Amino acid sequence: FDADTPLTAGTWTAAKTGADCAINAAHALRLGERGTFAVTRPPGHHAGADYCGGFCFLNSAALAAQHLLDDGLQRVAILDIGYHHGNGTQGIFYHRKDVLFASIHADPRQDYPFYAGHADELGEGEGYGYNMNLPLPHGSGDAPFLQALDTALARIRSFAPALLVVALGLDASQD
Repeated sequence: FDADTPLTAGTWTAAKTGADCAINAAHALRLGERGTFAVTRPPGHHAGADYCGGFCFLNSAALAAQHLLDDGLQRVAILDIGYHHGNGTQGIFYHRKDVLFASIHADPRQDYPFYAGHADELGEGEGYGYNMNLPLPHGSGDAPFLQALDTALARIRSFAPALLVVALGLDASQD
């Protein structure tokens, strides 16, 4: 969906390996691990079900969550923390109630991806109420971020997911 996602000779191998890492981490949880950690590049949260963008080709967090559901879990939550909104993840689960998507990110009126991540995007159909965007104004400090995190965690607790997938963007500040 943008011109910032180049395809090169190693793109598929890198994207597939990252996605496999996330799926294997999710599977390890189902085998009894108390927690897992998958470091994947590209991360994936801008990749949708039928498009790539934002340097993302396959959506690792969405694939991990779907694997957990396919493996028998009833509810999974995804907490996306990063400077940019995870528009791909939101799009994948926007009409579903088995995955709660909560995102803390920069205000899309000022930052990429601009068209998604607004606070009034709550999901549609069966998914209404299972999408939560907590956009922060440019220059927000720790206090607004921590307040947004408390809000997201309260919603996640009330959803009572079997497991939580955290999509952690390491570009959480542009200051």
